[in-house]
Amino acid sequence: MNQKSYYLVSFGKEGENEQIDPYLQNKCHELLKEYGFKLKNLGGWGCPWYFIDIMRKEYIPGRPGVCYGKVIGKHFMSVEELKEVLMKNCEKVKKTPQITLEELKEIFKTEVNKKDYPVEQILKDMEKNPKEYEKYLTMEAPVSEILADWT
Repeated sequence: MNQKSYYLVSFGKEGENEQIDPYLQNKCHELLKEYGFKLKNLGGWGCPWYFIDIMRKEYIPGRPGVCYGKVIGKHFMSVEELKEVLMKNCEKVKKTPQITLEELKEIFKTEVNKKDYPVEQILKDMEKNPKEYEKYLTMEAPVSEILADWT
C-alpha cells in the first residue's frame, strides 16, 4: 500500500482501545461504504481498528502483531478524523435508484399484506410527499425500510 495514503483508524471504546465499540465500528463501516471503499477481508481478529488506503479505496481489519506498513505519526485516527480526511480527499459514491416511485407504489398495492400494514395510508403519503420517499429508491430493500419506518 502507498504509505502516504494509508491510515490507521480506531473504533475502540474511549479509554479502552482494545475493546470494540459496536456503534463506532458500524459508523466507520457506513462512512467507508458511503465513499465507495471495499473491505479486503483477511479475517477478523477482534481488533478495534482498520488500516485504510484512500488511494485504493480499500480497508483491512487490524490483526494483533501484524504490521501492514511503516508507522507514520504517533497515534491512530478517530472515526471523526477519518471523516474529515475523506471529505477533503475522496468523492462520495453517487447512489442510483434501484426502482422508480411508481414501481414502489405498485409493490405496495400488490405484494404488501394490507391486514398487517397501513398500506393505503402509506400510498396516500407517497402521493402527497413524493420527495420524502426518494431516499428509499436507492436502497436494496425499500419496502422493508418503509415498513420499518412506519411501525
